[in-house]
Amino acid sequence: MKVYAASWLFWKENPSSIVLNLTQCLHYALSQPGVTTTVPGCKTMDELKAAIKYLTTTDVEKDFSKINTNPTWNIKGGCMYCNHCLPCPVNTVIARVNRILDLVHEDISP
Repeated sequence: MKVYAASWLFWKENPSSIVLNLTQCLHYALSQPGVTTTVPGCKTMDELKAAIKYLTTTDVEKDFSKINTNPTWNIKGGCMYCNHCLPCPVNTVIARVNRILDLVHEDISP
């Protein structure tokens, strides 16, 4: 849903400890089954130019295979709390429920 995962993929402190660049994030998203386009969030012209640069990058620059070395990347259904899944037909605030669930799991982890 979010090509740059709310920018946490660019932080050294992200949960996977694997830092990706813009090109790798775009290529990862576009490599997923059924995905034919992405809509990266761009606030500035520099960010837009960086996203467009994807079109001229090499396969080596697009390589995101290092994420396969970390089990954090194999988590299914990780929520970024973005609320793009709304509106819920029964008015559940899905991101809030997922966040509470994540906090509970953090508290009970050994």
